[in-house]
Amino acid sequence: MKINEIVSIIRKEKPNLLGDLPDKKVAAIIRASLNQLAFQVDSVDEGVVRVAGFGKFNVKQAEREIDGVMEKVKRIRFARNKPRNKQSQPGEPDIETVDKSA
Repeated sequence: MKINEIVSIIRKEKPNLLGDLPDKKVAAIIRASLNQLAFQVDSVDEGVVRVAGFGKFNVKQAEREIDGVMEKVKRIRFARNKPRNKQSQPGEPDIETVDKSA
């Protein structure tokens, strides 16, 4: 997904949020936010980076054989926050959940 696509989606779904900020300025804010997020995840050798309202990045070190040599690699797994209500979020399909405990 491109930054300009994100700006367009926000303008469409929440027109009052951005006010009269130019698209280039909004794109720069989003790009800076994503760069900061990437920096925070990259700076962790092992642990969890939580982003309020978005999800968490689990960072672990693992060993992997590359060309016959064992090397340490960083594994990053993202888990998004689950929606708090049963209504679908903007841009998401309506998905019905089934309670298997009943």
